Amino acid sequence: MSRAFYAFALILSAGMALFTAWMAALNKEAIYASDKQFYLELRPADPRSLMQGDYMRLAYEADRQVAAGQNPAWAIVATDSRGRGSVLSLQQKLPDLSADPELGLLAIPVQKIGTRALIQPRSFFFQEGLAPQFDQARYAVFKYRSASDALLFGLADANRQLIASKK
Repeated sequence: MSRAFYAFALILSAGMALFTAWMAALNKEAIYASDKQFYLELRPADPRSLMQGDYMRLAYEADRQVAAGQNPAWAIVATDSRGRGSVLSLQQKLPDLSADPELGLLAIPVQKIGTRALIQPRSFFFQEGLAPQFDQARYAVFKYRSASDALLFGLADANRQLIASKK
């Protein structure tokens, strides 16, 4: 094969990779722009790291519902009228949650770490020097567009007010 073919294949592959990354970024931006959100209660965790800067290691209250030895991939979350989420069940495969949107069921990823299955993500990074503000965090705020695309948006205090990440 000629050099021109390899050059064309390389440029085409790079273009496809960039297009895929761009589409993923657009999807995440659309989720963050959504007005739909829910809260998962947090357990206290240490908000400091010498190597990574300031961050909060997240420990969800719902993690206690995941028994050792289970290997789920998704936690099915139901939200109440105030937007607080609670885990209803754990599933290996993503169920069709669009069948009854009135139930308000959502799916968030779960990852097996050691012998435990834990709700993801496990950390939230913030600007250096803001640890005292984030010590007040009692809820993780997730935004979503559809039932299976929730993203961690921020942290909230006991009154479910978003904690600003500015000095």
